[in-house]
Amino acid sequence: MRFNVNAPNQPPHPNLPPNWAPQGNPFGPPMPYPYRQAMNQQRTPQDERNIALARKRYTRVAASLLVMIVVWYLLTALLSNIFSTAIHSGTSAEYAMMYLVSDVPLYGVAIPLAIWNMSGIKPVKTRRFGLSAKQYIVFLVMTFAVMYVGNIIGSVFMGLFAPNTINPITQLMGHSPVVDIVFAVILGPIVEEWLFRKQIISRLRLFGEKTAVIFSAFVFALFHANIYQFFYAFGIGIMFGYIYMRTSSLWTTITMHMIINLNGAVIAPALVNAVGGQEELVYSAQNGVVSVAALYGLVMMAVAIVGVVFFVRNIHRTEFYHTPCQLPKGTAGKVAYGNPASIAFMVLCGLLMLWQMVA
Repeated sequence: MRFNVNAPNQPPHPNLPPNWAPQGNPFGPPMPYPYRQAMNQQRTPQDERNIALARKRYTRVAASLLVMIVVWYLLTALLSNIFSTAIHSGTSAEYAMMYLVSDVPLYGVAIPLAIWNMSGIKPVKTRRFGLSAKQYIVFLVMTFAVMYVGNIIGSVFMGLFAPNTINPITQLMGHSPVVDIVFAVILGPIVEEWLFRKQIISRLRLFGEKTAVIFSAFVFALFHANIYQFFYAFGIGIMFGYIYMRTSSLWTTITMHMIINLNGAVIAPALVNAVGGQEELVYSAQNGVVSVAALYGLVMMAVAIVGVVFFVRNIHRTEFYHTPCQLPKGTAGKVAYGNPASIAFMVLCGLLMLWQMVA
């Protein structure tokens, strides 16, 4: 059975200003931006102006993220020293304090500072379209598949190059479900989707939709600063970025992100703890009786397989539209990743990942 995941057709909007982007139809036919001009084979003066403007905007966004990371880590280190006794108290409040020491500087200082620095870049106005229940489920299942494939890649990579390194996320989650729900399931998805999808994509999509989606996913993956999360965070970022690009529905990606984190931060750790911390037992049966943990493992494996099938059947139907300031072919990568701020951000996050591997 093949699912139809096309969004509803759009009503005509003849009075839209020229900077409004076309929305809807995640797998539908191409829809040009208003007043689109055909691309020439040779660069025009307008192309050069678009390249220069795009370079400035990508540089500003990357510089904002760089400042965010630096401020976040410095304040976290400072608070960790101040509250070191509470963090290592061995009580149930220890894990809440670990979240607070990390998230308060990030949500209260670092991200607002980054958004303030980006505020000089005007976002592109868009109209919002929702997904039907069937479309939502199909996209969510595909996202689970992408996450599991990315998780396997990250685990294999760490097994080859840093076999003795413990995943820092597993050390933090699973000890206090209430704390995990508040910080990892509710606050994290809201803030991360608002920053990496709405704020970044809305400010960069004018120069190319595909470039904006990939860039937002890449910096989202680097933001996590560990190899275990990098690959699946990048894949999830691509999925959520595409969904947001076509629908402009932030709550759609937020709720999907919440479901993903609920599974990874609450349900899976609880089941692993229930089988005595032996993760392999989640995917096994004992004495011929399939336990709840084993049933969960089988269901998630089935979801991943179905998601791969959905992904393969629908990948060719994705659409990225030509934008008014579309960068000439072959220039987008250099503009997005070759500016000094992007390079500095990538180097810093790479060093943080390396530190996680050897620490």
